[in-house]
Amino acid sequence: MHGLCMVSTTNMKKLGRNDLLALAAIFVLVLISLIMPREMEGENDKYWFFSRLLTETGSFAVPGRSPLYTIYLNLFRWMGYPASVIMEYVITALITLTSLYLFCRKFAEASSSFIITISWMPYLLFFCTPQVHLLSIASVF
Repeated sequence: MHGLCMVSTTNMKKLGRNDLLALAAIFVLVLISLIMPREMEGENDKYWFFSRLLTETGSFAVPGRSPLYTIYLNLFRWMGYPASVIMEYVITALITLTSLYLFCRKFAEASSSFIITISWMPYLLFFCTPQVHLLSIASVF
């Protein structure tokens, strides 16, 4: 009976010192990416508007347009603009890049996984819009 409730940890690797350093470096790189000038794309703006409508009306404006992401954005709305947009960018980027790093780590060493992750970083952070795509990519890993 207890065997059904237990989670097997035999396939999980523990994060070593190199992994923690790589994840810390990814965090710093995400913060540095905030320096790069970028404007909110139209699609991102729409999702923030949908989030506002959800808060004000209690219903989804367009149910087919990622209601989970709309709820996710509401986690940041209390901060106000522009802090909410910046914090959502940082958290979403960290979720995506950490997922990518851990996925690569299944097949390669820490240094190779780090290089692969930072190689994808410019595309994922600056050209992948709307931000909801980053979370969908992270769910694949």
